[in-house]
Amino acid sequence: IAEDDAINRMALELFLKSAGYFVLSASAGKKALAMAREERFHLAILDLSMPDMDGTAVFKALRAKAPQLKVLLSSGYSVNDSVQALLDQGAAGFIQKPYLRAELFHAIEKALGRTA
Repeated sequence: IAEDDAINRMALELFLKSAGYFVLSASAGKKALAMAREERFHLAILDLSMPDMDGTAVFKALRAKAPQLKVLLSSGYSVNDSVQALLDQGAAGFIQKPYLRAELFHAIEKALGRTA
């Protein structure tokens, strides 16, 4: 998880851990990239608005490091041209905040190719 809002980040961690997922989280894009260099994981949930490095830059850096990595984009804004461009470049999906736990898990399962 790369999410700068502490409440959103903690809620995501709680949701995911309660479902049995192993979770690493970062409060900023640069920290998320540093963690990605040290860990191997299957999915990144990436907030598009972060102060030190925007989500687009983090997405591109993650994809350069691990092209097979599934990236689920998240934002309080709806899909716009920049989000659509990232989806066209291989982002696995988009979920708009605020979202329900069921919506989150559906988006994760879809991103991981476990559901249609």
